[in-house]
Amino acid sequence: MEGTTKGYTDVDFKYEKDIEIDGNPGKEFRFTGKQSGTHIEYVSRVYIARDRIYQISITGMKGKIAEKTIKTFFNSFELI
Repeated sequence: MEGTTKGYTDVDFKYEKDIEIDGNPGKEFRFTGKQSGTHIEYVSRVYIARDRIYQISITGMKGKIAEKTIKTFFNSFELI
């Protein structure tokens, strides 16, 4: 996650939790910070499946991304 926060200042990790997709392990994490003076919110999921790493993320202005939007976006991802 440290590499993900490069380019951000005032980083505040909100949480990190274990997740899975189709029995494959993953992590979800969220942080807020500043990028070029703008308050940013970043949520990401990372999965390891079939010898690959998948990362999907959503980033936007802090407080401007609805939780429903985040959930819909992440739930649209599937391994094929």
